[in-house]
Amino acid sequence: MGGRVVERRLLDGGAELSAEACDRAVRLAEGLAPGATAEVSGPGAAAPEGGLSVPIRRADGTAAAELRLSGDLQIDAALLERLQDIADFLGSELARAEAHRRCEEAERKTAAAWGTLAAVVEAAPISMALTDADQKLLAVSPALVESLGWEGREVIGHTLYELSPVVFEHWRDSYVAVLAGATPPARQFRMRDRHGQPAWYEGHARAWKLADGSSGGLVIAWHNITEMKEALERTAHSEERLTLAMEISDMHVWEMDYQRQELIKVGAEDT
Repeated sequence: MGGRVVERRLLDGGAELSAEACDRAVRLAEGLAPGATAEVSGPGAAAPEGGLSVPIRRADGTAAAELRLSGDLQIDAALLERLQDIADFLGSELARAEAHRRCEEAERKTAAAWGTLAAVVEAAPISMALTDADQKLLAVSPALVESLGWEGREVIGHTLYELSPVVFEHWRDSYVAVLAGATPPARQFRMRDRHGQPAWYEGHARAWKLADGSSGGLVIAWHNITEMKEALERTAHSEERLTLAMEISDMHVWEMDYQRQELIKVGAEDT
């Protein structure tokens, strides 16, 4: 038995075994018969003259390679069985290596997906945060950081309650309920903006789901609706003043909304 360099990619379809596993199998096979030579090669080739060839199988039973033994052999059932045992050892190593490769590939895809999602959140033009199931931040938008004055702070890995407890503590029960499956409507709330001025916001919270359907965390978003609220209030005040003026002058105005089939009356009551 001589030392040899065994390549890693020896098997059909790009399947991969470690050099250590292949070298160990070769040494074990050559130990079955003095002067014999063993090798791991692709499937399908004819067995060496006067030698043996047994399949190295994947978990699904397909042959990925063959373990061959050649030389002056006394071929019998016992030798064939022991050679197959060594090939099966390589098969189990192959299954482990392929499972590890699939796991690594899944991790790469997951990392790429998370990178894309984080990039979307970080580019969002509204205040937006992505958390895990423990409500620790995974990604935040610049608008959120600016609106809460978090510039220069390390926020990833912390909860909203840790970073801005005054703002978020009263939302804790609502966020817990969302993680448990609730889908509350958007909420309007008032708080001071980063300049200390009163402002109106509309907030949304939804749970994002893992592959098994369980909640993986929260997607939280809110945007400033101060201008809209102020415009609605001005409109309401204008309507109130118009109604009051028409009541004082004993005038009536009727407006027909044909889309909703609704007649709207403004002014004094009929006398």
